[in-house]
Amino acid sequence: MIDVPATLAPATGVALRYAVTPPHAGEPLWSSAVELPPVHVDFVREAADVPLSARFAGASGPSRTDALLRGAGEAVERRALHPSAALPARRGTAAELGALTLDAYHPGHALAHPDAATAVLDWHEARALDTDRPVLVPADLVNWPARNDVLFDPSPSGAAAGAGHDAALGAALVEVAERDALTVAWGRQLRLPTYTPAPEDTRLRAVWQQAEAEGLRPVLARIPVAATGLWCMTALLIEADAPGAAVPLAAVGMKASTRPAEAAVKAFQEARQVRTALRALRAQGGTGPRGPLVVTEHDRLCHMLTRPAYDAVRSWADGFLEPVPLPGPSTVPPLPVRELTESMNADGAALLVVDLTPRLPAPVADMGWKVVKVLAPGYQNLRMDETHRWSWHLPRLASAPERTGCPARLDDPRDATPHPLP
Repeated sequence: MIDVPATLAPATGVALRYAVTPPHAGEPLWSSAVELPPVHVDFVREAADVPLSARFAGASGPSRTDALLRGAGEAVERRALHPSAALPARRGTAAELGALTLDAYHPGHALAHPDAATAVLDWHEARALDTDRPVLVPADLVNWPARNDVLFDPSPSGAAAGAGHDAALGAALVEVAERDALTVAWGRQLRLPTYTPAPEDTRLRAVWQQAEAEGLRPVLARIPVAATGLWCMTALLIEADAPGAAVPLAAVGMKASTRPAEAAVKAFQEARQVRTALRALRAQGGTGPRGPLVVTEHDRLCHMLTRPAYDAVRSWADGFLEPVPLPGPSTVPPLPVRELTESMNADGAALLVVDLTPRLPAPVADMGWKVVKVLAPGYQNLRMDETHRWSWHLPRLASAPERTGCPARLDDPRDATPHPLP
C-alpha cells in the first residue's frame, strides 16, 4: 500500500528532505518541494551539469494532501530516472549489438542527431507496446540527467510513477500525448477551439473567477488528439499589458483526461505552478536568458520573463477560435491502457516502454510504486534545447492541420519562438 510519508522519509532513499507550503503571496495553491539524493558521480559528467529537475521535485494542488501526493509521485519518478547500475545497460554501436535497436536518428523519428547512428552508446532494453518485442534504446533517451546532450535532447518527459504498472503506464502515455500535442500546436501556431466554464461547473468557474479577480486573462483551449474521448486541454494565464509597467507574464499549463472539466482545472493548476516559478525568478532578479538561445530548463523560464515570450503567448491566444461552454463535470473513467496504446500507435506513435522500477529503493518498490519511461519515436518529442534543429519531427508538424482540424498560422515550426512549457 502506498504510504506517502514513508515514501518521502529519508531512510527509504527517495528524498533527502521535503516541505509543504500553504497558499501565500497571492498564489491560491499549496505546493510541495522534495530534494532528491544526488546522482551517482559515475553517471554524470560534472555535478554542475545536473539540472534542477533531477535534483528537486515538486507539485502544486488545491490542498495539502493533493500537493504532497503529487510531489511524492514526481519524486519517485525522478529518482527512478537517475541512471544507476540497477538497470542493466549494453554498450556499443547499433551495428555491433546484434539486436533490434531503435533507429533514433531516422528522419521520421527526430530523437537524435544523425551522428548517433554510428556512435558508441549505452543502451537499455525497452518493450514495443504493440508486440511486446524487446528493443534496445539509447540510454540518453531514458535517463535524467543524461550524459550525452549533444547527440540527444534528453528530458524527464514521458516518465511516470504510479501505484501499479498500469497506473504508471497510463499516466506516461497521457503525458507523451500531451507533450506531442502542445509542441506541435505551438510549432504550427494552430488556431485552437476554446471554452468557458459551463454554468454548472462550480469548480472551474471558481478558478476562472479568481484569475479574473487578479487581473489575469484566463484562456482555455483544446488540442485535438487521436485518442477518442481524451480531452487535451491547455490553459493560459495572461497578465494585462500596462503601459510603463514591467514586462507582464504569460504562463501556460496543460492536462489531458477523459473528463474535460477535470482536465481544465488541472491545466490551470499547472499554469499557476509555472506562474509561481516565473514570479519567484523575477523576484530574484531574473530578467531574461543568459544567451540568445534556450538550452536548459532555466533558460526557458528566463525566456518566459521577456517581452517576445509574452507577445508570442498572447498572439497565439488571440488567434484561437471563439469560445463555447465546456462540458460540465463527469464521471467518465480513464481510457484503458490498451485502448490508449492502440489509438496512439494507430496515429503513428510507435510506442516503446522501459520499466524503471528496478531503480527504486526496495522499501518504495515494496509499497507498490512502479515507474516507466515511454518513448514515442513517431510523435514530436518535447524539445528542451532549441539549438537542436534536428529535433523537429517535420512530418508530424506538416500533418497537424489535417490531423487536428485546426488551421495553422505558421508554416515552418523552425520559425516559432521557444515553446512556453518549462
